[in-house]
Amino acid sequence: MNHGDIHSTVLSCLHKVIPKEKNITNDTDLLQIGIDSMSFIRVIVLIEEALNIQIEDEDIRIEYFNSINNITELLSKYVA
Repeated sequence: MNHGDIHSTVLSCLHKVIPKEKNITNDTDLLQIGIDSMSFIRVIVLIEEALNIQIEDEDIRIEYFNSINNITELLSKYVA
């Protein structure tokens, strides 16, 4: 799976939690558009299911999940 595929998966999972009318760019701070801790957990579960991976507890940190770019970068090590 390449970087573009991971990015598309992340965006798809985010749109299941965040309304599509929200303008989300690769660098959008997800906290600033209203995502909360419960939404983060839901996004993580959706990503794990979509990519068939298990994200390690030490990688579930806000700085890794605050933008599409950061999430995609983190996931690259799981699907390599």
